[in-house]
Amino acid sequence: MKPRKTGELQQWGGVGSQYGLLLDDPKLMGRKMMKVHFYLAHGGNYNYPFRIRIYSIEHGKPDIELTKESIVVRASHKGWNEFDIRNYDIFVPDGGCLVAMEWLNFENVVSVDLILTQGKYAGQVLGMGDYGNRYLGFVKDDFSTWHFNGDYLPRFELPDKSKFMNPMIRLTVK
Repeated sequence: MKPRKTGELQQWGGVGSQYGLLLDDPKLMGRKMMKVHFYLAHGGNYNYPFRIRIYSIEHGKPDIELTKESIVVRASHKGWNEFDIRNYDIFVPDGGCLVAMEWLNFENVVSVDLILTQGKYAGQVLGMGDYGNRYLGFVKDDFSTWHFNGDYLPRFELPDKSKFMNPMIRLTVK
């Protein structure tokens, strides 16, 4: 499952924030996850680590975490980066899965003032794509439950709201 178009917008996260893509195509069910891919957009520092989190889906929402071990990775460049997860033996459950990026503690490295005034951002910036006609993204932070991105649509005046809503995440299965 992968987006075909390159994202123009991006999602900046804070410590403990997670942003995920719901993958519920029936062709994925029961298959072993081999690689996870994240598109890292401009504006951040791609060398900063982040955590890969994978969840089962229940009633169209993220449910039980499938990643039993902490999978912390570092990208090698901006753009698409792939991470091999085959050794974790994770299979796509019947209802599908949500693959997410979790932002780790980087906010003490760059001051908020510097971020606001000069656009310097220490952590990851996840690219957003304009693929698909459904809103497949979910977001949460340490203080909230998972929210479907469609919940936030009334706040934005974009002509193509799906551009803002779909995180650029891919999953390779076998």
